[in-house]
Amino acid sequence: IELTGINYSDKGIQVNNKLQTNIPNIFAVGDINGIHGMAHIAIQQGMQISKGIREQNITKDYNSLPRAMFTLPEIAGAGNQEWELRKKGIPYEVKKFSLKNSWRGFSRNINTGFIKLIFEKNILTGIWMTGPDASEILSTSGLLIGMNLSDTTIINNLFIHPTLGEGIFEAIFNA
Repeated sequence: IELTGINYSDKGIQVNNKLQTNIPNIFAVGDINGIHGMAHIAIQQGMQISKGIREQNITKDYNSLPRAMFTLPEIAGAGNQEWELRKKGIPYEVKKFSLKNSWRGFSRNINTGFIKLIFEKNILTGIWMTGPDASEILSTSGLLIGMNLSDTTIINNLFIHPTLGEGIFEAIFNA
């Protein structure tokens, strides 16, 4: 890399918001650029660059980035976290539902885990879960965050019953 003249640091190759390096027409995708070292980010960045080469528009907002930790129990979510909003002094509301209180949790004998929704002015800006299958249930949570949905819009849509994902509905309905 040193011989190419591409700028880099201990965090990775330096890129702009279009994933371009300091050298025109050279892009850095995935772990090498230090932007959220996750496989699904690398896939998304590759698609953005492909599209950007054709259309010259590949900027990406990572605010709705879904992420997961494959621990026992799993932890997954997307969007803002409470500590981030507190640090910025942004008012927010939390709506939370315990998985053990769901019909699916009861039928599977689940005693731990929860779904937590974070709203700013009734708009969903964070969704977090810990429990069985959290990564599966919230794999599309970035879409929910990116759509700027209100609590009313979410609750007026259908959820499959009984599922753990229904906890999203329950968190709002029971708040």
